[in-house]
Amino acid sequence: MAHLPPVDEQTLRDTLAAIPDLVFVLDRDASIVYANRGEAGIDVDEALGRSVFDYVAPGSVEAYREVLEEVIRTGTQAEHEGQVLGADGRSRWFRSQIIPIRKNGATTLIVSLAQDVTEHRRFDRERRRRERRRSEAILQAVGSAARLLLESPGWEQRIDEVLARLGEATEVSRAYLFQTHPAPDGTPLVSQRFEWAAPDADAQIDNPDLQGLDLAGSGYERWVRLFQAGEMVQGPVAGLPASERPHLQAQSILSTAIVPVYMGGVWWGCLGFDDCRRPREWPKVEQEALRAAASTLGGAIERERAEAGTRASEEHYRRLVETSPYTVYALDVKGRLTEVNRAGEELLGRPADKVLGRPFQELFAPEDLLPAEAAYRRILEGEATTVELELRIQRPSGEKRDIRLAARSIRSEGTLEGMHGIARDITDERARDEQLRRAERLASLGTLIGGVAHELNNPLTSIRGLVQLLLDEKRPSEEVELLRTVVREAERSARVVENLRRLTRRSHEPDESVGSVDLNDVVHHVLRVRRYSLQTHNIDVSLDLADPLPPVAATADKLEQVFLNLITNAEQALETMDRERRVVVRTKASRLGVTLSVFDNGPGILPEHLNRVFDPFFTTKGPAEGTGLGLSLVHSMVTELGGHIDVESQVDRGTLFQVRLPVSRRGMGSPSTNEPPQPEDPEPTVATPQRSLRILVVDDEPSIRQFLGRLLTREGHGVVLATDGADAIQEVEAAEEPFHLILSDLRMPGIGGEELFKTLRQEAPEYERRIVFMTGDVTAREVGRIMGETRAPIVHKPFDISEILELVRSHGHQPE
Repeated sequence: MAHLPPVDEQTLRDTLAAIPDLVFVLDRDASIVYANRGEAGIDVDEALGRSVFDYVAPGSVEAYREVLEEVIRTGTQAEHEGQVLGADGRSRWFRSQIIPIRKNGATTLIVSLAQDVTEHRRFDRERRRRERRRSEAILQAVGSAARLLLESPGWEQRIDEVLARLGEATEVSRAYLFQTHPAPDGTPLVSQRFEWAAPDADAQIDNPDLQGLDLAGSGYERWVRLFQAGEMVQGPVAGLPASERPHLQAQSILSTAIVPVYMGGVWWGCLGFDDCRRPREWPKVEQEALRAAASTLGGAIERERAEAGTRASEEHYRRLVETSPYTVYALDVKGRLTEVNRAGEELLGRPADKVLGRPFQELFAPEDLLPAEAAYRRILEGEATTVELELRIQRPSGEKRDIRLAARSIRSEGTLEGMHGIARDITDERARDEQLRRAERLASLGTLIGGVAHELNNPLTSIRGLVQLLLDEKRPSEEVELLRTVVREAERSARVVENLRRLTRRSHEPDESVGSVDLNDVVHHVLRVRRYSLQTHNIDVSLDLADPLPPVAATADKLEQVFLNLITNAEQALETMDRERRVVVRTKASRLGVTLSVFDNGPGILPEHLNRVFDPFFTTKGPAEGTGLGLSLVHSMVTELGGHIDVESQVDRGTLFQVRLPVSRRGMGSPSTNEPPQPEDPEPTVATPQRSLRILVVDDEPSIRQFLGRLLTREGHGVVLATDGADAIQEVEAAEEPFHLILSDLRMPGIGGEELFKTLRQEAPEYERRIVFMTGDVTAREVGRIMGETRAPIVHKPFDISEILELVRSHGHQPE
């Protein structure tokens, strides 16, 4: 094989300089040791030696700094998207690949390869705006189409205009209508009857292949099944089954959306839209709008076939409006509501006879009344023929709903007669968006609590361990009692930290396997956590817990979340009460299982709301008080566990929730659900003599190194202390004799415990079974992953002296 000639440094520099992407090479202090000009126009000579943050826009500095620190700390590459200041002082968006260059297990340099994505971001924003405008235009076109069809005595007289409006609003190449008809032998066929084509599209109305087409016999059996079931076909042609592409590709169609049209409950034909310019997906809101258009068209066809006369015409007009999935309404020139369909009655929370003839101002939330009146005046005064806006209506119960409405003026021979339009309830959409934002905030809270746990568990480990060492020495009784108090308070603080972690764990960790859980323990744990809130709200909690109580088949986390949601729901209901506030919690066992009951003497639930309390996003609280997900989550988790939940309530008398769960067949003692009892008065530790071991302790906390060093030395072992993974690797390499055991913290700056394990497994495999991990902040999911990958034991901080000594006895590799 021929040898390639070496590439000199200047050639490499010239190559990098020619790359359009922006390249930075940084040292650990984020100073630039190399840069190219790139698309940002960086002055390379001026950049050398300067901080990379001089070239990062102020709004992106903190995020970029965090990514750099993470890359240095973990030694793994990362991505970052932020703004970079160019030579002209203007900022542009770059997406960076940040790659560590490592030597001897530590990061020495960082390479940042940045691609200019400014135009891509602008294009993406424009695409989203365009899709939003198109969705609103389609909704408006559907409303206009409904009006055209309703005003015309025959749908065929206006179908060309309807197709044109729908085609222009959907921005397609063709909009068309097919009708079904039987062949002489009874085979169902379809033929194209009407079409609108964009100026740049080839019309297909005269295409003989689209007349008398046997769909099932032409490879479209799936379409027939979908249309007969009332379902639509949509999406890029390239994504359709191979048998369905030939006819479409022959017409240069890249994307299609075809909706069945039903007349009198029978499949009558298809309303279709072809895009020959680009492949595209059809968003859900557009699909629903096209369904509404097909429904309206089907109603118009049915109306034409009905009996003639004003009365028949009125009935069919009403049917069209009433079957619309959106609110259809009309106002007169005085702003009084003159028409509203069934969807509108449901939205407004009152029957039509209670709102017709009333001013529209009575329907809106007070804070949104001014923009509603301003929009109406714009149409009334001729400033606009259409308006689109988002507002809130207010139901008689006080509940507010977010709506998006489109309105158009009604004119007859140039005279304004009022306005009509379509409204859509978007409350649940906003609630889902808010829930996603809250979930992100909860995930951030979990990360924060993990950091707090780390900062507290390390000193608590040192305090508890050092005090226990002091207790092993002879001391006056009054000092012993004081030291025992310190240990108890350290253990109490550790339990507080663990309670916080357990309450946030469910937001980002998978459930444990179902085991046996003592429901009474769950009740006591959650009430301990909520004790302060309940007391400050003057809520008296009475317990009536069966003892003994058989264990239930569940996970502790799920049962905690179930009971926490129920007790929080009761607490929020009682906050509005001026009288005595009581909550009664009961547990009992029967042949059907174990039952948990939570009763509060609050205001109760209205009868019309009682059967909806477990519906997602249903809530009678304001937007700032809840999203209506708590009880739906409770119902979901109880059902997953094979249980059942019931609710009984009377207005002004209170509410009772009863949860019935199956009894576990495994009995008590599941290691995933039971915690070891905490001694009231810790006794001095008595070490069991064993042979001397050489032990390496690795921890970045000096106090923990001091505690473990003193403890293990006292037990007769030879102890070496290391501050981090890199220090530990040096100690292993320098040791004249191998260590029998390594006690290593998992999370440390630089090289952590997991990377230390991987390094030793590769370079000194005899240590693979001699490592025990310690941690104060690693989640249960991470613990499971690390144990699965390393098979190394993990001890959680703060730990007891006895735990460490038992680990040394059981895992220490005895010298020969």
